[in-house]
Amino acid sequence: MLLFTSSFPYGVGEQFIETEIKFLANAFDEVHVYPLATDGARRSLPDNVFVKTVKLYGSYSRLKLWARRGYSIIRLYRRQLKLTQHPEKYKGNHWAQINFLSHRISDAEKVASALAAYKNDSVVIYSYWFNVWTMALLLAKKLGLISGPVLTRAHGGDLDENQKKQKYFPFRSLEIEICDKVVSVSEFGKKLLESKYPNHFAKFQVSRLGVNDCGMNPPVNDIRYKVVTCSFVYGLKRLHLVADILERTGLNIEWVHFGEGELMEQLKQRCAVLPERIRTDFRGLVANSEVIQYYSTEHVDLFMNVSELEGIPVSIMEAISFGIPVTGCRICGVPEIVTEQTGFLFEKEIDIESAANRIKTYLTSSEESRAEFRKGVREFWHHNFNAEVNYTRFIEAHLNK
Repeated sequence: MLLFTSSFPYGVGEQFIETEIKFLANAFDEVHVYPLATDGARRSLPDNVFVKTVKLYGSYSRLKLWARRGYSIIRLYRRQLKLTQHPEKYKGNHWAQINFLSHRISDAEKVASALAAYKNDSVVIYSYWFNVWTMALLLAKKLGLISGPVLTRAHGGDLDENQKKQKYFPFRSLEIEICDKVVSVSEFGKKLLESKYPNHFAKFQVSRLGVNDCGMNPPVNDIRYKVVTCSFVYGLKRLHLVADILERTGLNIEWVHFGEGELMEQLKQRCAVLPERIRTDFRGLVANSEVIQYYSTEHVDLFMNVSELEGIPVSIMEAISFGIPVTGCRICGVPEIVTEQTGFLFEKEIDIESAANRIKTYLTSSEESRAEFRKGVREFWHHNFNAEVNYTRFIEAHLNK
């Protein structure tokens, strides 16, 4: 099978693919991974997983491309104009949009050239994100340069227009028409696609991601409550609100954060004026295995996510797999994992006082009641986000030819 990623197995991003790749390797004779970016160290892979490269976004001869594909470019552009739900994005902007499409068709030719090596093989084409890879693959298919079904997953920022600065995805209507199947990681994503593209209802499916069973988080071993966050540090993550909430609880808390980002210094400045009863421990950008090791050896009372936009965060899946209660906001797919059984769901516009009171009430409840609640958290993970169950079902339902 052919797997198209953003950077995996390079760098430290897309850590969740580290879990799925093992199941894919067991299901196929060979897995060939095509990362979009190749920066950073390369992670270890199963013996039958091989890394290939295709360089997209490169220069090309516009004159030669139009000589080869001019008719197709105009035909596909006209089709998009007929299908689009955002005609205002194209009106008065035709040449810029046609130029964008030309670049993507150049990408399609590059992908098709690489995939020509498999023309005599039975292959499964799987794009991990609904992104530039998906568009290149779908255009290659539409142009007759590759054959066979193309499947793409869809997460959050790659399907929800509200998470895009320009509030739309160029040529998304055309992509939907060409694609064979879009597998959303959440019911929220599936319903969003169904509402926008009702004529393609049957193409949209749900298959959740999952995390491995690494056991239960250790029992209480400290008089100070321990709260963990794990994310990049930028605006949408709203980590300053975690500081506000923890401050209002009035409790002795140690806050451990895994991750880096553009607002790291601002966050540290905010935390510098927290009362002494709140300690902070910023661990920086670390390997996913280090986070899992931490959950395996250090008691954690609560995992917090207060992001204003998400898909279904894998970081929350990891926490609940250890029986750690979680918080999240009523946005996108988050209510599918942050429930009454797993923790505390806040409104998008968080009431700091109310959130602090809910957390304080839980943390100061009896050790026995908290232990019982944690068992329920882990049970929810087992039934909904267990990697062995979810990835086995995904492969059987969507990748077997």
